[in-house]
Amino acid sequence: MRTLSASELGVLVNELQEFVGFYVDRFYELGDGRFRIKLSKKGAQANLQIILSHTINKTKYIEKGEQPTDFTMAVRKRIEGFQIKSIKQLNNDRIVMLELKKGDSEANLIAEMFGGGNLIITDNTMGMLLVYKRRQFKDRTMAPHLEYKAPKRSSEYKTEKITIKEGFKTLQEELDEFYHENPVDMEEKRHNALEEQLKASIEKQRKIMGGIDSDIETNKEIAEKIFRNMNEINDIINELKKSKRMTLEELRSRTKIGVQSIDLKNKTVTIEID
Repeated sequence: MRTLSASELGVLVNELQEFVGFYVDRFYELGDGRFRIKLSKKGAQANLQIILSHTINKTKYIEKGEQPTDFTMAVRKRIEGFQIKSIKQLNNDRIVMLELKKGDSEANLIAEMFGGGNLIITDNTMGMLLVYKRRQFKDRTMAPHLEYKAPKRSSEYKTEKITIKEGFKTLQEELDEFYHENPVDMEEKRHNALEEQLKASIEKQRKIMGGIDSDIETNKEIAEKIFRNMNEINDIINELKKSKRMTLEELRSRTKIGVQSIDLKNKTVTIEID
């Protein structure tokens, strides 16, 4: 499926300015990185659709999620009833931020529209309160209680151009139709993601089993060496029991096994066997 470019997101953010001043009435999680935000302002109503990595636009297609997830309930608690102060594109990148305010409380809803995408709720200091996908990157960590940092922007994006069809007035309308006329793309995306997850799981299991086999073989060799030298090992133990002041040199002279060190205080001896 096509992804959203930074320039396209810039166009969308410009079009979305019509929603500044609207209030967040309800937040819905629709699954597979899709969300809907119900908005209202003085009798006017609108719905904002977010499909991570692909679009953020006004939509006429109303879809409700099933049983609200913990993430959904947490988002509702933090942003419902808030008014949209501004809608911005961060760093001219594929990141859009809705600045929200309710009385003295402020929050931000950030949608990252690259890679697998992400949805983050922060406070007014950019401290992350909620993260849809917890992730660890080389230069940043996506998790609650940490500061949100936008990634360094790559200078090149491979994206698929979109042409506005005749009769459509905005990019939002085009994207709204595009993603509801192509539901198979979403199913294919889910299928591919599951396939990749399964492959990764199988490979992980192979590595684990390979490590277990290696550990078994190593422990077997160690056990055989100990068994072959059991008489000499018992002799060392007996010699140490007889004398509490035996030196390393004295012990070495009384056994064929290579003694590396002794610690009479802690009652330990280190030996080397072939």
